[in-house]
Amino acid sequence: GDQTVIADVAGENVAGMAQVGASLPGRMKNRTTRVLDQRQYKQGERVQMASQEQLGTRGDFHGTINEVTKRRAREAKPLYEYAYERTLPYTAKLKELVGRSSPWMDTLWKTAQDLAKLNKRDLPQVLEVTQSNSGRPIINVTQAPDMVAWDYIKRALDVMLKTEARKGNIGGELVSGLKQLRRELTAELDRLNPAYGKARAAWGGESRSLEAMEMGRNFLKIESDLVPAELRKMSPGDQDFFREGVTRKLKDIIVNTGDALDVVRKIFGTKELRDRLRAVFPDTKSFREFQKTMLTEAKFAQTKRDVHPKSGSQTARLQAEQDVLSGDLARWGIGMLTGDTREVVGSVARRVARPLGRGIDAPTSEAMADVLMSQGVAGNKATLARAQQLADAARLQRGALNRPGILALTAGEAREDE
Repeated sequence: GDQTVIADVAGENVAGMAQVGASLPGRMKNRTTRVLDQRQYKQGERVQMASQEQLGTRGDFHGTINEVTKRRAREAKPLYEYAYERTLPYTAKLKELVGRSSPWMDTLWKTAQDLAKLNKRDLPQVLEVTQSNSGRPIINVTQAPDMVAWDYIKRALDVMLKTEARKGNIGGELVSGLKQLRRELTAELDRLNPAYGKARAAWGGESRSLEAMEMGRNFLKIESDLVPAELRKMSPGDQDFFREGVTRKLKDIIVNTGDALDVVRKIFGTKELRDRLRAVFPDTKSFREFQKTMLTEAKFAQTKRDVHPKSGSQTARLQAEQDVLSGDLARWGIGMLTGDTREVVGSVARRVARPLGRGIDAPTSEAMADVLMSQGVAGNKATLARAQQLADAARLQRGALNRPGILALTAGEAREDE
């Protein structure tokens, strides 16, 4: 895109020339530092925008949660109040479910009481959890739970499952057992109190959306082969909420990565990470578009590591300076810019850039900066085309070019076109 510079795309020869120019005092060094630093600082923003665009999300995780939560409460509240008025028998099925939940009931009941208090309700002490001599939990039902108590026990199950989802545990034995318990409990309560089923449907649709968002935010903790299966279980709407969570997770990684560091390595740097991301995109096309952005950003980061004056081996930079001072730039000239080294050792290249006994002079440094660190696809393509034309002409008219050489001529033409 508009961030690309010649040094990104013209091959190793040109990158090497940029490295040499950036290692010596002058406009080339200053411009290289400024262009590459500014580009790297904005990398996170570009990656974030690409993820939102290709995942099809808003990028407003907490705002979406607030909207869903308010809508859920507004639509479900009157239905719950009506369902709470019903008196339920303590059926054999409910007794069996209480007994089966004994390993978790102490936690479930305490969570249910806490949730009720948040909603300004006090649950009667209908359950007591003690332990046998062997340490096994024993559930004592002091009185039959009412509809309100059952609902908050069910909500406590939701909380436990959400906690396990945050840990990435979506396919384990504990989660499977809790989900089965919740399914059977809600089925029995719906049978005994159809009004509760209607209230739960109004609440549950939005709750599943919130769970999908939370699961998406924790997608890196989920085994990669389980992600597609979980997405297939969701409605198209909940899949969108899942991807909103994924977008938020990517943003978390970006925010926690320093401005000067390469965020692509953290979210796209291994096959495992790429496979996880591939699984959450809507289709192959959207993933490939995102992949294209990641590969471009990876190239930008590589150019910075290769060329930036403060990157890499200082010993290598000193050697590069010695090479320039001994006249090697004269042998590189056209070949470095075009990738064609066959003519480099000829008399044309020597006359393009004479042996520099005092390093790179100001006109040459300015010319290198204009050519190698200019940004924009159209301009860079034109620059490379002009460079190739000049190189071809040089082969026909050896000796026609003079210092500061092909870089200056190419840059001069670029300025004339502006």
